[in-house]
Amino acid sequence: MKRTPKPAKQANARPPLGEGERYAEPHQMVNTSWVQNAAALEPWAAMFGKLDMNALAQDLKEATSRVTKDGNMRTPEAMLYEQAVALQTIFTNLSRRAALNAGEYINAAERYLRLALKAQAQCRVTIETLHDMKYPRPVAFVRQANIAHGPQQVNNGTAPLTPMTNGTGTVLATPGPDDLLPADGPVPDLDPAAATEMSGSYRGQ
Repeated sequence: MKRTPKPAKQANARPPLGEGERYAEPHQMVNTSWVQNAAALEPWAAMFGKLDMNALAQDLKEATSRVTKDGNMRTPEAMLYEQAVALQTIFTNLSRRAALNAGEYINAAERYLRLALKAQAQCRVTIETLHDMKYPRPVAFVRQANIAHGPQQVNNGTAPLTPMTNGTGTVLATPGPDDLLPADGPVPDLDPAAATEMSGSYRGQ
């Protein structure tokens, strides 16, 4: 009587990288976000019992696809609201503990109150994030305006040097690139009527 050989035992199933029977290699799992996050979730979710890592990674992949591909934001919005409620509960619990210790153990009361206020602040940030997701703020592109009371000089690049002319249009001189007011010392007389001789790098034409 022939004995039918027993099928070989399959190795422990690994989280699938794609559809069908294609499984991820270790180096592929390191670069796969839903596998990495499933591994991070597993030790923190011991309260729910023993988790199947393969099923957890697959569920996480499908949930991610609903958001990234289909644009369904209902789950993230619900998650943020529920986290805000949890943070409010933490704030209430820590506030009560602070009050119970305030009369005799002031140091303990202060620590509890600090933690309570941190939970309150995080709850506020979570609600603001939820609001911004549902009602995105409009983006405005405003061109810069230079406004000042009194004299103002705005240098937007290097302007071409303008030759000096007299009333008839005759060019008297062309200013050079280094004809600037001195950084220190007396300021020369800028009255055109008093200017009888040009100096510096002004070149006569």
